[in-house]
Amino acid sequence: MCASRLTFSEDLDLDDPCVIATQLYERQGYLRALDTVASYIHAAGNETERREWLLIATEIKKMGKTDIQQVQTGLR
Repeated sequence: MCASRLTFSEDLDLDDPCVIATQLYERQGYLRALDTVASYIHAAGNETERREWLLIATEIKKMGKTDIQQVQTGLR
């Protein structure tokens, strides 16, 4: 998987885009995580690697959307 470039201290399933996205989101926050993934998409060596990073980006976007919805719900 393309996430072998990343280093995480825990023993994680680096074949799961959700796990990778969650780790990036929790460690870097929404914007920085998306920026990191965008740089990897741009540097991807092939279409398969590019698609894997796009899946991770999609998961990060979902997490950001969920957080925004939770905040908005809490403000009502």
